[in-house]
Amino acid sequence: MPFELERLTASGVIHAERTILCSLGASAVMCLSAPFFLNTDRITTGMLLGAGTVSAGLFGVSAQISEGKQKVYRSLQEADLKSLKQHLQGEAVYDYVTTAIAAKRRVADYVNRLPMQERPRWIAEY
Repeated sequence: MPFELERLTASGVIHAERTILCSLGASAVMCLSAPFFLNTDRITTGMLLGAGTVSAGLFGVSAQISEGKQKVYRSLQEADLKSLKQHLQGEAVYDYVTTAIAAKRRVADYVNRLPMQERPRWIAEY
């Protein structure tokens, strides 16, 4: 398939981004919720909330970038499917034409083996 290499490259990038998104989302949730579950002082709470806010911001930006790349990946996949469909249609037409030609050759061969007086009737019918 013509777009297979691009699609495989995009697929690897998308999987890496999903891993990064998961880790950013998990760190944002843990950092933002940690002050409620842990007994921390003001400085630690501020650091946790700051880290959680930064992680949440990076998560949002990364999610938007990843969404754009997934659109490209889907378009490459659709282009691959269209290309495959055209290829298969071409093969089907080729098979149909070669079968039709072979059938006409078999009929012509049969007609050529008939006696001369019966050939005009067969030629008129086929």
